[in-house]
Amino acid sequence: MARKVLYSLQSILFLWIAVGYSEATLTWPAGTYGIPRAKVGCPVTVISKVWATGWRFEDIEDSATNNYKSPSFHLNATVGKDINRTFCIKTEDIISEEDSEWPQGKYCIYKKGDCPKGLEEGYLFWHDEHNKNINDQGGTLPDGEYDKDTLIFYYCRTGGDKFKAISLPLISPFYLKAFSTSERQRVQGAIATEEYIRYDNEDAKNQDAYNGSYPYDGGGRNHKIAHCYYESCLYTYSLDNDEQMQFTSPKFFDNRFPSEQKCTWRFVFSREGQ
Repeated sequence: MARKVLYSLQSILFLWIAVGYSEATLTWPAGTYGIPRAKVGCPVTVISKVWATGWRFEDIEDSATNNYKSPSFHLNATVGKDINRTFCIKTEDIISEEDSEWPQGKYCIYKKGDCPKGLEEGYLFWHDEHNKNINDQGGTLPDGEYDKDTLIFYYCRTGGDKFKAISLPLISPFYLKAFSTSERQRVQGAIATEEYIRYDNEDAKNQDAYNGSYPYDGGGRNHKIAHCYYESCLYTYSLDNDEQMQFTSPKFFDNRFPSEQKCTWRFVFSREGQ
């Protein structure tokens, strides 16, 4: 009887886990756009050659430079006296049955081509160092202007609820940008970490500018851009018959999970000997 109860509990556990895993989609939304590049690279996808890459070096204010970044930092970017950041750009609108629109929520991505349905456009302008400026760039970049200053266009979802989780691929980590507040848009099956870069732009007659919809804390003088870093928290543990294991839930945000965050754990083991 005890063994039958155990097997029933196992079946319930696996059913619950399967439901949790099915919430994560495998394909990125339709359209062309960009996201910040993580240290681990652009997101892994089930379709090859989805992402092109590019980089932008900004010659920031030379006098008493005060650029800085968040303590937690997974961006493929260098923040020092100057700033060099990188991009993942989806340049082909590959249509399949699985493709979808960007889900309702509050977040921003980079503009590349036509605006996907449901998103709103805006831009940020960085007034970079004016004296002996050495700005540079390469590869594929978001729509914008890249000369002695920097202008980048964005698409943003503006009307949804950040605490209502959206579904995006979780095969590998990725970034979105925060919109309206630093609070992170929830993504099903992912832990979201708040990160940022602060830009100390030109001091003399600073002309930093913004318009429309753009990432949180941009606008005004010396943009401080809020990023959201997502890592899967759908965990799998494999056990042999005689193996014992202890586990604890991951510790985030001073040992707290953020509000409305959900993670799942899957335990895989043989029925033999149970």
